[in-house]
Amino acid sequence: MTKAIKYPEPKNKRTYGKLCFSDNQWIVEECEPHVSIRLKDVFKKISIVSRPPFKFANTLDFCEDMSWFMQRYPFEISKKDLRLLNSQKRLFEKNIAELERILLPDVEIKNPHINFLRDGCTPRNYQVKTTQILEKVKGTICGDDLGLGKTFTGMTACLNPKNLPCAIVVETHLPQQWVDNFTNFTKLDTHIIKTKKMYNLPKAHIYIFKYSNIAGWTDFFTTGFFKMAIYDEVQNLRTGTNSAKGEAAKILSEYANLNLGMSHTPIFNYASELWHIYNIISPDSLGDFYEFTREWGDGGYSEKVIIKDPKALGTYLRENYLFIKNTRKSVGRELPPVETVVHEIEHDETLVKDHIELAQKLSQTLLTTTDFTEAGKVSRDLDRTARQMTGIAKAKSVANFVKILLDNDEPVILAGWHREVYRIWLEELKHYSPLMFTGSETPKQKEENKKAFLNGESKLLIMSLRSGAGTDGLQEVCKTIVIGEPDWASGVHEQLIGRLHRDGQDDNVMAFFLFSTFGSDPTMREVLGLKASQARGIFNPDGGIVKTTNNQQRLRTLATNILNTNTKNKVEDSSERTLFD
Repeated sequence: MTKAIKYPEPKNKRTYGKLCFSDNQWIVEECEPHVSIRLKDVFKKISIVSRPPFKFANTLDFCEDMSWFMQRYPFEISKKDLRLLNSQKRLFEKNIAELERILLPDVEIKNPHINFLRDGCTPRNYQVKTTQILEKVKGTICGDDLGLGKTFTGMTACLNPKNLPCAIVVETHLPQQWVDNFTNFTKLDTHIIKTKKMYNLPKAHIYIFKYSNIAGWTDFFTTGFFKMAIYDEVQNLRTGTNSAKGEAAKILSEYANLNLGMSHTPIFNYASELWHIYNIISPDSLGDFYEFTREWGDGGYSEKVIIKDPKALGTYLRENYLFIKNTRKSVGRELPPVETVVHEIEHDETLVKDHIELAQKLSQTLLTTTDFTEAGKVSRDLDRTARQMTGIAKAKSVANFVKILLDNDEPVILAGWHREVYRIWLEELKHYSPLMFTGSETPKQKEENKKAFLNGESKLLIMSLRSGAGTDGLQEVCKTIVIGEPDWASGVHEQLIGRLHRDGQDDNVMAFFLFSTFGSDPTMREVLGLKASQARGIFNPDGGIVKTTNNQQRLRTLATNILNTNTKNKVEDSSERTLFD
């Protein structure tokens, strides 16, 4: 057998650039042109037209990738910086090995923190695994299927004394539900933050904020009092620091040791919303906004960036444990699929004459104006007007459809959006004593109406499309939901249907989508599902390929449809006069 010849390494290795560590970032100070091209292929956050120096955040995955790159293209680097690079690389490899072990399906992870649990209560294995991953990566999103108990995953993270006190930020109607869960399953003390204005806090383990009041507590967040921050329905942060609540959450996360976002639908519209969320709970994980759009986007830098390869981004988030998703199938808790029925109903245009005229004027303006600011305002006005007139025109037909279900002794959740539509529904369905769970009710009224529905005092609960996120318990008494006024964002529908399609549901869930051939419905019916393609690709990378659209495109389509419908009606009216006069 011939021995392999071992060539001596050259004393002076050729280097292709220079790398150094300064101000907690890595800097490629010099780089040969052809190597610079290769570097940009690997680190796509670098602009294709930029020249050295290139700056990178000091993350473990960067150190791993740069160490690999330097095997092919050695860089000049000091011994001290090389030791740091290699130690970060080894830590990355160690963490990845441990994280992969945790997620193995046959690995049972014992919860080491049981002192705060009530007797007979124990979290599920996959919930403990998620909290173990959180403590290693410091910031992540739990995107488990609806009904798998993300609330209990968050509670499990709170069992570790090192993570206390913890700030939990929830939607307006959910604080009491969180308190009830903590009381029933743990021995942790809770306190609901009552006002936007800071006050002396009582002693507790868990402090529950609302997204509507965290902005008033930013000065307190900078004290580092909270060791962990949990954001329930984290899609509320999708506009990032462009909102007061986003600015406050950014500060809270910065001073906390761990940050956990929870939502099955972290984005509703454009995948660029994802950057805003991660910029709060895991800064630098996706680079700055321009790096993110360069690496993952379609070349635009607006707030409506479309992700060019959602599957690739989804895979990246999972492989770096920035997104953890347990499915019902993966944890052996499958439910029958939701039975979705799209039903076409009648409408009455005579009820919305004024709305139609306004919608036509707005449509004409939108399609002819060249002023960007005016187009934005007209788009918003058209969207609001078209959706409201559509809802009003079909409101009685929606109510008649719901009557059939109620007369068959079927409890129903009826979802809508506009107050005027609710008014018609309440009048048409008054004999069924409908209960309201919308944006107009106080959290206390919502909770009372929810309990009345659960107790069977009424079989009809009218819910706002976006007011039910996170609400639990409805699955115990209801399996039928009627979407009387759909939303442009399919994630909103998923959240709402998920209130019924979850553990505790004994029957097949029926979801009825009621569309008419009038107003915004035809356009919305076409767009729904298309807009969700970004979310599907990112959070379900193994799914099929679907098209997408953007906000301005669908509103222009709506404007064209409204004007075309008007023209068609005029022609039909003219034909009828010719025949009968």
